[in-house]
Amino acid sequence: MRQLGLDKDDERVRTGLERVLVWIGDQLTVERLRGLTNNRCEDLNGYDRNDWLVLVFGWFHAKMAFANSLHRQYFGSASGRGLRQAFTLLQRKGLQNVKIKGVFHQHLHEGILHVAEGRLRDCWERVGGVSKLSELLSRPAEELRDLAQKLIREYASNDAIEDLDLKMDGQGDEMLRQSVMWNRDVLYYMLLDEAMRAGDVGVMEDLLPHLLYRFAGGNNHKYAVEILELLQGLHREWPQDVKDFVREHCWLVNLSGKPNEFQPIDLVEEHTVKDVKVTYRPKGPNASWDLMKARAPAIPTLRAIDEHLTRQFKTLHRGTSHTTPSKEADVRLLHEFYKTSKLHEYQPGREAVDAVKEVVSEGFQIAANRIIPKWLARRNVYVRSSEQDWTGVVTT
Repeated sequence: MRQLGLDKDDERVRTGLERVLVWIGDQLTVERLRGLTNNRCEDLNGYDRNDWLVLVFGWFHAKMAFANSLHRQYFGSASGRGLRQAFTLLQRKGLQNVKIKGVFHQHLHEGILHVAEGRLRDCWERVGGVSKLSELLSRPAEELRDLAQKLIREYASNDAIEDLDLKMDGQGDEMLRQSVMWNRDVLYYMLLDEAMRAGDVGVMEDLLPHLLYRFAGGNNHKYAVEILELLQGLHREWPQDVKDFVREHCWLVNLSGKPNEFQPIDLVEEHTVKDVKVTYRPKGPNASWDLMKARAPAIPTLRAIDEHLTRQFKTLHRGTSHTTPSKEADVRLLHEFYKTSKLHEYQPGREAVDAVKEVVSEGFQIAANRIIPKWLARRNVYVRSSEQDWTGVVTT
């Protein structure tokens, strides 16, 4: 665990990093900048080789890639027990195909969390031996902790999957196996989401190996390479002050100073780009690039004014999240459906309608045998020079 503080002015940023520029962006931007740096690996001095440039992918885009990976893995058919069946039950439209524009990611994120909560409620009732979750309220904290560990062990772990795989021919339960696999995988997604909101960069770093294997097995090899580059920097190449700066100042930011309101920096960048290009863009005959650049520094103030007026006058505005009754109704509907379907009850010989690929386990083999060797071979092609020839360079 490595929890970020809520101080807006962090005194730990020292002058030792004055000559380093950390660039944070989506995978495509970082990949192109890395390609430019590789092509200049034999230039005469560190400035021309971009030695001062530290490239870091944005965690918002990484979480989007994680959600899209779960969608591809568990979407299934309308008659199965995957995401497609759940979205149909909840009457969620527009989630059939992965998209990168609009509100698709927000809707997918909410859908994944609702499905996960519906399934986990059923698991809680089973491990607790109760018919309603409210019956667990009277249990002592130590017992609830033990039940949580039992839930993970029996319904959301590799051990539970292996136990089901060891069943004799004809005695396996493929439906239960897929349910356990979903519970295991979605808990990693929920852990990442919670760690990002809470500012726990230590947990985020601990999740990097899992993300590597998921992206490798889920055919998202470019993000797998970005994970490798980050691990290489954190554990082999960067000096300690750069490591600390990247962890503490280049992954998350808290604009409110309140707990559990951390945001990934690339998400803040996306909001800023939208405000510059759309919400507060110059309009009319006087619109120009100069006016856009002059207005950009005032955008945080304009946002604060908009929020203040909205609160004071209750102006019509678009909601940013589900209301509690709506979310509770969706989760309750899924919970009752999974409970009636006996999704987490072992039934020998039960088959699954859809075939679900084991992404993480296969990703370990793919990463070890294909992605990492190719990544190392590419790095060996672009061996960086250490020469510092400043002949003819004009300094001021």
